[in-house]
Amino acid sequence: MKVKEVGVGPVDSSIAHFGLFSDSAIEAGWPKSSPVALIGPPRKGVVPIQFLFDEDAPGGIDLANAVKKEVSFFFIELHEKDPWLYAQHHVGTFSNCYGDLHWSYWAPGNGT
Repeated sequence: MKVKEVGVGPVDSSIAHFGLFSDSAIEAGWPKSSPVALIGPPRKGVVPIQFLFDEDAPGGIDLANAVKKEVSFFFIELHEKDPWLYAQHHVGTFSNCYGDLHWSYWAPGNGT
């Protein structure tokens, strides 16, 4: 699966997807259980990102850029053979605890 770009658009949360959580959003008063963005499976070389915040709010553009950069890193820059599978692996690693963005993975039937 070759991913060429990230794009902003809707993500179907009834199928497998990632949620990104932000330390800066939590510090601003968001609940810890609320993702700031959903990441859907790549379609035609594009990974969809759905922001769950107002980009025009204070700090919104910076957070949107951080999310895009993070997703681009995992899905494009690392040149993984299967970036979707690699991102799933990343969810369970210690490196997911570091940085300002933290990944979760949800798939139908796994309850997470």
